[in-house]
Amino acid sequence: MTSSADRLASLRRVSLGSSPAENTPFEVEEVKVQGKTVLMKLHGLGDRSSAEPLVGSYLFIDEEMVAEPKKGSYYVDDIIGSTVVATDGTIIGEIADVYKLPAQDVWVVKRGDALEMIPAVGEFIKKVDIEHRRIVIQPMEGLFGGS
Repeated sequence: MTSSADRLASLRRVSLGSSPAENTPFEVEEVKVQGKTVLMKLHGLGDRSSAEPLVGSYLFIDEEMVAEPKKGSYYVDDIIGSTVVATDGTIIGEIADVYKLPAQDVWVVKRGDALEMIPAVGEFIKKVDIEHRRIVIQPMEGLFGGS
């Protein structure tokens, strides 16, 4: 997931897998960017058949290669696991997932056994503190006990 496919052209090492904990490192031999499509030749994967098991994998890069997000934007892995609190200080739950939708992102909040969704827009998201993994929201009417 990236907002700019062109920045992938400079990568020399990547890892592919289902999570940051479960992935396989590869040396990058060649990168071609064609619009929003990125073609990447990885050392040890000489043909389409050898790459087939990696379809659907996430591409991970070393921390030092990560670009700073634009102001007001956040990386999904910085958001997931953050504690969600209401503007009155009430702890609501924890961000369990982020859905990237055309209109805006939607953050999934795990509250006990329930999952509730909030649009990631300024109307509801009042403060995001990545360093302390804390997100302050204005509860939506009908959700999280909002009036």
